[in-house]
Amino acid sequence: ADLRLPDVALFVGAATWDMRCLAVTKLSTDSPHHDALLLDYEDRGQSGRLQAHDEVLTDFFDTAASGTVDRLAINSRSLVNAWADLKAHVLARYASYGRPISVALDLNSVPRYLVLSLIGFGSRTGIITKCVAIYAAASEYELGSSTTFTQGTWVPRSIPTLGQGASPSARSLLVVAAGFEGANTLRLVNALEPDRVVIAL
Repeated sequence: ADLRLPDVALFVGAATWDMRCLAVTKLSTDSPHHDALLLDYEDRGQSGRLQAHDEVLTDFFDTAASGTVDRLAINSRSLVNAWADLKAHVLARYASYGRPISVALDLNSVPRYLVLSLIGFGSRTGIITKCVAIYAAASEYELGSSTTFTQGTWVPRSIPTLGQGASPSARSLLVVAAGFEGANTLRLVNALEPDRVVIAL
């Protein structure tokens, strides 16, 4: 089947070290209009893959998008500030359209914190009429014994636009996305001691 870039007003994605950030370039683009927001991560890595993928994404949206292609510099280690910057950009886009907008979010390249914050914000305020997720499953990874994908301490983060908190006596539910950092995930689950765990595959 021919997969198409969703007919949305705004695509939000980024170049990363992972080839899956290019999944959007495999979609056909005969929709009349797409604006794109490409996030520029402060940490560019050392392999050069992010830079190469950034060129491919930029070329794709320069030709596929009939609208604007904006860039937003963010620090993925400061997600609260990154969310404030993303929200400001989406609000500006909403104001320029003068109506609620539809958005496609690349789950391969945009931090889940930002994705979930935007979905919650859009649904609560009504500025986003539709959110579409783009995702490509990993086919394989070659990991050496010293390979580390993330550094630092893993801590749970509440999504600012979702939920209102719960009473201390409420039963806790932890939804965990299975992935290649299972040891770190398990350590965090054990530390949090949730009443119930749901694993997303």
